Amino acid sequence: MLPLQERYLKTLRATQWLAPEELLKNQRRMIEGISRHAYENVPFYRDRLMPLFRHGTCDLRAWREIPILTRLDVAAQGDAMRAISVPLKNAREAEGRTSGTMGPSLHFVQSEVANHISQCLYERTFEAHEIDRTAHQARIRLETEGSAEYPEGREDTGWNLICPSARYSRLSIQESIADQADWLARRAPKYLATYPSTAGGLARHVETSGTTLRLGGVLTVGESIDAITREDIKRVFGCNIIDSYGATEIGYIAFQCPTGDWYHVCAEFVLIELLDEDGNDVIEGKPGRVVITSFHNYAMPFIRYDIGDFAVAAHGPCPCGRSLPRLTRIIGRARNIFSFPDGSQYSPWKWRAVFQPHVKAKQIQLVQTATDCIEIRYVPLDTAALPDAVMIEKIGRSVIHPMVCCRAVAVTEIPRLPSGKMEDCISLVVPTARHAG
Repeated sequence: MLPLQERYLKTLRATQWLAPEELLKNQRRMIEGISRHAYENVPFYRDRLMPLFRHGTCDLRAWREIPILTRLDVAAQGDAMRAISVPLKNAREAEGRTSGTMGPSLHFVQSEVANHISQCLYERTFEAHEIDRTAHQARIRLETEGSAEYPEGREDTGWNLICPSARYSRLSIQESIADQADWLARRAPKYLATYPSTAGGLARHVETSGTTLRLGGVLTVGESIDAITREDIKRVFGCNIIDSYGATEIGYIAFQCPTGDWYHVCAEFVLIELLDEDGNDVIEGKPGRVVITSFHNYAMPFIRYDIGDFAVAAHGPCPCGRSLPRLTRIIGRARNIFSFPDGSQYSPWKWRAVFQPHVKAKQIQLVQTATDCIEIRYVPLDTAALPDAVMIEKIGRSVIHPMVCCRAVAVTEIPRLPSGKMEDCISLVVPTARHAG
């Protein structure tokens, strides 16, 4: 670990326990710092941030006057978002590109210091969950560098900063679930890092095949998680899911609390606003658009950036004692919101679990094809009976919406996105009304 990383990690170990007012004070200082830098050094922000600097000093009371930054803005104005000049400690930078999950891939630049802090935030999560960083980790994710194909995958070391010699096995997400399970059994790691859908698929395959595979933890990122998947992991692998929330262009955003299934926002790294369609704060317990301000990317600031996700804020302090803001759920993308004929809109985060007992399958995906039609697409188990069409229809009308028609549709596979992720729920309907629940 670099001395710079050691200092950051030491600081992060302390700041998660700060009194709320101290944490807020630190956030305000960082918001003012990145805002002034962007106003003075980034052409794109000169006019956008004018409300903050009408009187010379940074007046955060005008924060809501700053327009929301969209992915289309970044795609169209990317070069203008790069800083002409940056402080010396932020001078080194790296270029990157998003996966294109939400449309065209975005090109971005990130200060090296922002990447260092993001890595340290992962280390803090490992510590919070008492992860053994000397142990063997296997990763099944999209591999963009080097070959990691079945049957051997790729062997390496250093999946964490504290123990660079820790064994690190990698396999491409493109391999079949059966091949992934075989590879995983042969590697016998203590920890598995992958997407929730892959972990769930592996658990169901291992269980139906009658084999045994025990893990010390499943580290997930990149997709929403339902209760059924968490239960499957615990039952089959004998461990818990430890989930994290991040974005390629931003870095590490939030981590699952060790005392529950909710998340702590990394408030030393980002500001999260949860907003309705009018740009107002949503009340606790209601879903809102995730709008993020990154504090440390001086090379290409992201200020009030609508990342395309929805999340729900938690109420009250956390039992663990951390003062970091909490999210009860990270629902997923705007295209995961379902719209109905009466204009209502809902997040389908718990509907898939309702159908799972009635659709015996390797994988299930809910796809809304029209405002009154939802397909439960599934990859059937070899020996499973056909789903009861009448029961599926009844469940849909009682649990989802009285005006909706639900039907089970068998498919040979549920394709992954270019990023390697898989979406449990997708709406093909263009929203025309407000998000309701």
